[in-house]
Amino acid sequence: MPSQDPGPPCVMTLDFPGPQSRHRVRRLGLEATGADVIHLLDTARPRELTAGAYARALLRSAEPAGSRVTAIVTYCAAAPIARELARLLGGAGRGEPRLYAINPEESSMGLAVETLRSFLSAAGHDGPVASPLTRTAIDGAADALLRAHLAAGGQAAPEVLRMAGELAAAQADWVSYLAAAGDESAPPTGAGEVHITSGDHACPPSCVAGHVVIGASTAELFADRELVAALLKEAT
Repeated sequence: MPSQDPGPPCVMTLDFPGPQSRHRVRRLGLEATGADVIHLLDTARPRELTAGAYARALLRSAEPAGSRVTAIVTYCAAAPIARELARLLGGAGRGEPRLYAINPEESSMGLAVETLRSFLSAAGHDGPVASPLTRTAIDGAADALLRAHLAAGGQAAPEVLRMAGELAAAQADWVSYLAAAGDESAPPTGAGEVHITSGDHACPPSCVAGHVVIGASTAELFADRELVAALLKEAT
């Protein structure tokens, strides 16, 4: 009996979207390889505060039925969440994806707390923010931010309501992402990972991942087609 066609390979990306995101993984055009590319954070931004819970929520939101996931490409602080994704996919028999981390950054619960405090302070809500964060606290902060943005808008026009809601949600989602990416219980950097960095963004000497350096800056890194070649070397 002929074996069932598994379909094209799947590449997942983790790159938190934002208005200033000039160096988006989406713009690299990974789809040109014929792989199915799922930009997970473009469609779902869970309010989960651990890497494992965040990864599970992402998979529930965009489950690529039957696809063999060969690579996970991350930018900035998302690598710990990607490691949990890889673990979950491997446990489900969906492949053993390799992690490609572009200019990886470290996050922490402390950074998430300080970021939320900064958002609230800018909106006129000064005061302490409890650490560690809870989902209830973040949802409450989102409501407070929404009220502040509406007040700053000075009217209840539909466009103001929409923009205020989107801004408050984006701020709460970003804080949740920082907390999950800074989860100290997430798997550590693995020797099988590839960290692709610009010259001004070197990993520490103790990093056990493989390393590729492209360009002198983040802008040069994303402008160089060598980045795509490095990502696709084993992704498909």
